[in-house]
Amino acid sequence: MVTASFLNQLQTISSIIFGSSISHLAICHHGGRPCEARRDQTRFMLTQLTRDDQQYFVLYFRDCKLGNVIHDRTDGECRFGRFVRVDSCEDSESQETFDIYLNYSIAMQRIIIAGESPLSLFKGPDDQMQKIFQCLESSDWLLIDYFGDKHTIVAPIFQTAERIVWISEKEIKGVGH
Repeated sequence: MVTASFLNQLQTISSIIFGSSISHLAICHHGGRPCEARRDQTRFMLTQLTRDDQQYFVLYFRDCKLGNVIHDRTDGECRFGRFVRVDSCEDSESQETFDIYLNYSIAMQRIIIAGESPLSLFKGPDDQMQKIFQCLESSDWLLIDYFGDKHTIVAPIFQTAERIVWISEKEIKGVGH
């Protein structure tokens, strides 16, 4: 059952991704045929957000909801997507740990792209480094899809504040076997 809360999130996401609202998307073509206005708009959007190449997830670290993820491509075991942050975490310690990790991950990407040594990132305060390693070693990363299925992932990589890369824990465990 589609809830009003989900439709509100869907409205926000569609505006971010497509630059239009759900009602405008009902005019889009699906399978070469125009969608029936209103009645099929939700079904059309759910189909778009649950296709293999573009799925909708909510990202959690520990019990902290961090944001929405829209999967847009796959390369081997790596999944790539858009990250839309939400500030709804009630656990300030988890939120602070994530913020430190997010900044570290983005800085690491910049350094690697620039061809510089990442060792400079490991010269931060010990408490910050401890939080980064907590995130890297944590099994508390979780993506939950629209259907409520939980997908445990290893620590994601944030290329920017809006781009995320992840690998499922299941695929990592399968690599060594």
